[in-house]
Amino acid sequence: REVIVFGDPKNNTYYFFPIDNRLKEFFHSYFQFCNTYIQNHIKKENYCLQPTDYLFFAKSPSIKLWEKTVRRYFSRLSNQIGNRIHPHMFRKYFAQQCYLSGINIYQIQGLLNHHDLKMIQIYTKQDQSHLRDALNKAFVRSNNLTYQPYPSNLRG
Repeated sequence: REVIVFGDPKNNTYYFFPIDNRLKEFFHSYFQFCNTYIQNHIKKENYCLQPTDYLFFAKSPSIKLWEKTVRRYFSRLSNQIGNRIHPHMFRKYFAQQCYLSGINIYQIQGLLNHHDLKMIQIYTKQDQSHLRDALNKAFVRSNNLTYQPYPSNLRG
């Protein structure tokens, strides 16, 4: 199993994010693109991204792409498409897709490295139809399609 290691500067910690083959192939292609870009535009021949380099960089792999710059790009894009978007939407979308795929909120909490479960609940907030569908699946899975009252010895 492959993982990506992320550093969290807020907490000065690292966490490990599992990746599948599709994401591994994407990063492989992205790294090839970056190396070609560096060689052709930054004029560093035979350069290969290092583990200490930034994944998304500014003018050089050793120069961080600042959050302010990313937000400015998203602001321009928002103006062009006429709809407000921001980088954090990807995090929320990822959490929602995990939840809809059946990953429980505690696992999503670990994937997003969130300490507060309430944030995960906010990210994965679903309308009532998703809750109804989940209940229907649970009853179908257990072949228990009728309501079963609690036995009298379990009633309070």
